[in-house]
Amino acid sequence: MIAIERDVRAAEEAWRAFERDNPGRLFQRFDWVAAWLATQGVARGVEPAIAITHDAAGSPVMLLPFGVRRLGQVRLVEWPGGEHASFNLPLTRHGGLRLQSTADARAFLKAVGRAIGDVDAFALGNQPREWDEAPHPFAGVGDVALHDGGFERRLPAGDDPLRSILDRDARKKLRAKERKLAEIGAVAMRRAQTAGEIATALDAFQSQRRKRFADANTANPFDEAGAEEFLRRATNADAGRQPAIVLYSLGLGERIAALFGGAEDKARFSGMFTAFDDAPEIARNSPGDILLARLIEDLAARNLSALDLGVGEARYKRAYCDRRIPMFETHLALTPAGAILSAALRARATAKRWIKQRPGLLSMIRRAR
Repeated sequence: MIAIERDVRAAEEAWRAFERDNPGRLFQRFDWVAAWLATQGVARGVEPAIAITHDAAGSPVMLLPFGVRRLGQVRLVEWPGGEHASFNLPLTRHGGLRLQSTADARAFLKAVGRAIGDVDAFALGNQPREWDEAPHPFAGVGDVALHDGGFERRLPAGDDPLRSILDRDARKKLRAKERKLAEIGAVAMRRAQTAGEIATALDAFQSQRRKRFADANTANPFDEAGAEEFLRRATNADAGRQPAIVLYSLGLGERIAALFGGAEDKARFSGMFTAFDDAPEIARNSPGDILLARLIEDLAARNLSALDLGVGEARYKRAYCDRRIPMFETHLALTPAGAILSAALRARATAKRWIKQRPGLLSMIRRAR
């Protein structure tokens, strides 16, 4: 049986039970999805469609926190979160739903579409081919491979986790740069916890990020409608609860030199965004790398088992992560109108991968913007 809940709050109790059984699936946590749906989701016209599947005995076995939005005349089923959700997966309980083949997965998604009603296609982005050494249940269904992969590392145990991540020379250079930054102000990593600390950190992030995107002449995704309110809602939590997004900063005295935001639970930290002060005396001493190194030490000390730095290429990701996660999209049509749009979305994803595989062409396109 597939039940569709369109009221996010009405699904909360069942959702949190799934959440407890799925550590590390951070972009499907109730608080993260609820914050996005109430802010940027509203701005994009996304309607919640939380699918909860039960087995023959009536036990809940899979929760799919979907959203539905209209694109032209077509209604699409998508994962919430847009580009902010790095890894999209179902939540499972009681052994999960047994999908033995691609045909089973396709039939299941079509059944979910019928249960939601009045939808034309699935367009499910940012899905890892494997997670926790198990294949994604929708791999192979309308499957389009993505060029950009995710970056992950299992955190080493012990008192000095950086020793097994960075070589001796890299650690020595970081210590030297940290001493240079200490000449500007006392170096300290901080986690924003009070409302005032969170507001200060977000203001610094927005200021640093906007300047960076303006200098690069590219669009800032956090300037989109609802995005700033999403950050403010997700970084503030009800009493006794972990916020959906946590903020870490590297302070030089009172000055914020770098900031790192991400989703976190007791098993994993998933980096979502970074920013840093681009003043030459700060930027040349790699405040972002120093913050990440200190964060890794903190995560390991708290016995978190995994770190990921999201999807997309960056030098610091290659330096700190030792595993690349292949990603894919699912495009599945349910109606003739959905078939036309699904074909167009698959073609767009394929073209994007083709361009990204040709760095010279990609650079030329960026210069032409």
